[in-house]
Amino acid sequence: MAPYLSGKERQLINFMREYKTATRQQLKELVNATDRLLEKAVNSTMIRQDGEIYYLGSKPDYRMIKALEVLVHFRKRVSWHMRGDFPFQISFYMNDKVFDVAVIEEGEEAMMSAAINRTIAERVIVVVENIESTKQIRIDKPVRFCTVNPLRFLCEGVSRTGHCQ
Repeated sequence: MAPYLSGKERQLINFMREYKTATRQQLKELVNATDRLLEKAVNSTMIRQDGEIYYLGSKPDYRMIKALEVLVHFRKRVSWHMRGDFPFQISFYMNDKVFDVAVIEEGEEAMMSAAINRTIAERVIVVVENIESTKQIRIDKPVRFCTVNPLRFLCEGVSRTGHCQ
């Protein structure tokens, strides 16, 4: 007989099944997870913990952690979100528009630019390690660049509605 899961436990497990990796703070922000709930999940499910990172599978997905920072930033305005298909980590719906989030590591600029240009995505948010790497990125659609830790957008500022201020 399967153990009873509370609504919060089910929400956490479903989130982790979808995204596979998140930090403690991201789980607190996105699914209102408490420390007690996270501890219980690690002890009673397939969710693993490595410091502040929680993950399913054999290792954490650090790209997803970076992409989830964008989702955390816009969380109060997002109607829905889901794990994306390559080359995107996440897709979300906000202000009657779909946004796709890609993480481009140094050295991947040409390959990821080509992959993104071949998609039907209309609005792209690209997470980069440093703003200098944007010079090698050639995306032919509306794109907004940002860095994480802390989250900073390339333009002066980005409102919660997704527009530069």
